[in-house]
Amino acid sequence: MRTINVALRQEKNKLDSSGVFLQLLQIRIDNDETLYLVPNPAPVTFAGQTYTPFGCKVDNVQHDLRGGLEEVEVKVSNVTREISAYVELHDLRGAAVKLLTVNSLHLADPTAIVWELDFEVTEINVKDDLVAFRLGHERLLQQRIPAQRYLRNNCRWKYKSPECGYAGGLPTCDKILEGDNGCRAHANVRRFGAFPGMPSGGGRILG
Repeated sequence: MRTINVALRQEKNKLDSSGVFLQLLQIRIDNDETLYLVPNPAPVTFAGQTYTPFGCKVDNVQHDLRGGLEEVEVKVSNVTREISAYVELHDLRGAAVKLLTVNSLHLADPTAIVWELDFEVTEINVKDDLVAFRLGHERLLQQRIPAQRYLRNNCRWKYKSPECGYAGGLPTCDKILEGDNGCRAHANVRRFGAFPGMPSGGGRILG
């Protein structure tokens, strides 16, 4: 559980305060796009990210009898049909959602977070004027554990990614160590993302 810093604790305990607690909503559409929304009349910038004013309401976050988090419903305005368009274009079931609770008087402090909760979209209900997202938790039995595959001959890094580190002019890579278009031909052996020392037994996987 996150420990609330002293400034936020003092703000919470005040009988009268000019600050308000804000719920920041992050909905990851895909690897390239995330919606940053806040139910506030004006934009809010926190930790270098600007959240767009938007009509949305987050249900109270509650714990079950075992101390776990129950599902939460988030209602987002759909008057402009903008949100339903996202739902139609993208498969948002399973999309990652992050809820942050901050205080308007402490936005300059990126550590001043009351709650930071991670969910995924489990259900979507589109109505005329709103879209209701049911938020739950990751289905652990559907996750790959470990998250990466450790192969003997096939590099697991995406070509030219930060992990790969290659910044030269060759347009492709076979993602193997040897060969005319392998990692050695790219002079990038030290960043090879496979494990040649593993016992043999698996075939080569291209990707």
